[in-house]
Amino acid sequence: MGGKVDEAKGNVQTGGRELSVDEYLKRLDTADAMYETFRKSNEDVQSIAKNTGMPENKIQRIKDHLFFKEHIKEHGVGRFEADYEIAQAWDRLQKGIFKQQDIDLLNHELFESKFEGIFKTDYRTAHDRTVDSGRPWYPPEEE
Repeated sequence: MGGKVDEAKGNVQTGGRELSVDEYLKRLDTADAMYETFRKSNEDVQSIAKNTGMPENKIQRIKDHLFFKEHIKEHGVGRFEADYEIAQAWDRLQKGIFKQQDIDLLNHELFESKFEGIFKTDYRTAHDRTVDSGRPWYPPEEE
């Protein structure tokens, strides 16, 4: 989850909304903690597969892509940064209280991981081709 600070307002622009710097940092800390929990979990893949009907091997591939694998990013190689909305989606998927956007996330990340792996490409290219293929992901609106 990356954001740009609007110096005049002291807010962070995250894409579809603005958050105070404090709220942005709180969400970042929450996302980091949730990502660590997901990395340690031995039950999330099975739960998500059961809840969604998607095979465990596909959920495992998505988990590896999101939380473990290193990617060629714009500013170097490494794991993805923790994203609050993705963390919330993964949590909902585990609990069986997911939204359509959470299923869209799974489909997006599955295609992206396959494209990145097959074509040995960087994250941005894989992401753009995933969107071009009709698999965009937009986080749900905040309630």
